[in-house]
Amino acid sequence: MIGYSIQLGNTRDPLVFPLISPLNHLSPATGLSPAILLSKAGGAYSAALGAVTEILDNLGNHMGMYSVAPNATDANTEGLLALRVQAASGNDPQDIYYYVVNFDPINEPASIWSYGQRTVTGAAPVLYVTSPLANSGDITVSRRHAYLALYGNALMWTVPSPSLVGATIQLSIRQAVTWSVISTGSYTGTAPNQSVTVELSNTVMSSLNIGSFDYVLEAAYGSSIIPLATGSIIVEE
Repeated sequence: MIGYSIQLGNTRDPLVFPLISPLNHLSPATGLSPAILLSKAGGAYSAALGAVTEILDNLGNHMGMYSVAPNATDANTEGLLALRVQAASGNDPQDIYYYVVNFDPINEPASIWSYGQRTVTGAAPVLYVTSPLANSGDITVSRRHAYLALYGNALMWTVPSPSLVGATIQLSIRQAVTWSVISTGSYTGTAPNQSVTVELSNTVMSSLNIGSFDYVLEAAYGSSIIPLATGSIIVEE
């Protein structure tokens, strides 16, 4: 199960999760005191330090929802935070995956901006293009070529942003009215200035229509999408 993003050193947001009864694998498991294990950025599991409580509804009824109280040590490592509840007599096993990010996922970025017909959450992007194929945010490519690090012509940006640790870098373009992710990328360096590289394979290039299209370079943290750069990608024969 995919959870949500929490801030590095989090002391505000609990880790909320459901538990299911092993009797029919459907009903909520209520009235339990489960032992919680956490794995930080792929490391070994260890006991959560935050207190575990069951969440009741407004009438005091049990719902099978539980929370781990926010604890700075539990959230002291950027990247994936895997929460595991071991199987017990009262509950099925449960795995939930949260993301620890080096920014406030609720209050930063604080604005909603619209690019074409795609609305994403994030501060207005600041763009520094370092790719030799790019000029003033616009990128020109040919359908006959691949753009790979191996050839030294991969698309590159330098983006001033929060840490990209734990993020999925993706390049999306809009053809007609539809946005689609055409490639994922990688990053090097540390915040606030990181270099982002995106490769475009022969398969990707042959799937593009000829013309000028909007693009947005994004960092996806779970369900949160942070824009890093925007511009036009010009596809030639």
